Amino acid sequence: MGKGNLDSFGAGTKTATLHITSNDEDENLFNIILRCLSLSFTEDRDGDGLSDAAEFQLAGLGFDFEAPQTDLVNLLFSNANSAGLFTQSQLQALNVDAPLLAKDPLTYAKFYNFVMQNSLFCHHELL
Repeated sequence: MGKGNLDSFGAGTKTATLHITSNDEDENLFNIILRCLSLSFTEDRDGDGLSDAAEFQLAGLGFDFEAPQTDLVNLLFSNANSAGLFTQSQLQALNVDAPLLAKDPLTYAKFYNFVMQNSLFCHHELL
């Protein structure tokens, strides 16, 4: 039987020890040291302009969170709007006099509202 606990709050290297006991008399206790790297969406250790966690998620597109890839990051950002992706500040600039994210106090359903040009009001429930 084994037991372990790894606290992954916050970015950085985390370590833990996995202790495995045995009911076999000629086997000793097994101690296995575990080490992991916890990535953050707010930290950019390679300084290329994209967070470590985002680069890890985009690894299939050639991103590497351990190597600066400024040209690749700039290419992503310069084409993001064409792909329908917008920054938080761009979305907030569209929002006029309505909370961007809200929760119905009776049903606790989460939804977002935004108002765009020409007074178009959009409401979408989050499932």
